[in-house]
Amino acid sequence: MIRSSLNPGARHVALNVTHSNGLQVAVREADGASGLTELRRPILGLNAPIWLRLTRDTVGNILVFYSFNGSDWTSYGQTLDPLGFNDGFYVGVFVTPRNNNEYADASFDNISVEFR
Repeated sequence: MIRSSLNPGARHVALNVTHSNGLQVAVREADGASGLTELRRPILGLNAPIWLRLTRDTVGNILVFYSFNGSDWTSYGQTLDPLGFNDGFYVGVFVTPRNNNEYADASFDNISVEFR
């Protein structure tokens, strides 16, 4: 996930993997917006464990990739950067049950952030 701030409801681009929806990309285009825009149709059947990559090119596009081994990457497309990122940004990972009455648990490894 790439976020414009740490505030709830911040603008963001998130690459999600869920058991029921597979791989999907979601964007909150404005701070406080109630809905998320799905950038690409979900790829059903892709489940964890899987490697995920969000990158930003020099033009401002967000490039989305996934991999099963961390070496061979498949493009999931790109979108224009809706966040701007001119004033900085935050990068992180998350887990959510998508239901406030449930609990979610996950393990993350091999996390890296690179600035070029």
